[in-house]
Amino acid sequence: ETLCVTQAAISRQIRELEEHLGTVLFERVGRSVKLTNAGSIFFEAAQLSFLNIAQAATRVRKDYGKDARRTLVLCCSPAFSALW
Repeated sequence: ETLCVTQAAISRQIRELEEHLGTVLFERVGRSVKLTNAGSIFFEAAQLSFLNIAQAATRVRKDYGKDARRTLVLCCSPAFSALW
């Protein structure tokens, strides 16, 4: 709900990612899920990627902020932008 994305859409995206990677990322048990070893590896890498993006955004703000009068346009999905 917070990301304005349905559970079905998220499930579909996870399934497509798992198909793309050729491995299962989540262990599904009843109504709960748990990361597999592959899922943990992918999660750590994704977390580092988000950290790198945040650091780059901070640097761009610092080096090219309002005083620089430059415009930076980024396009991303609504789900991703909701995290910022």
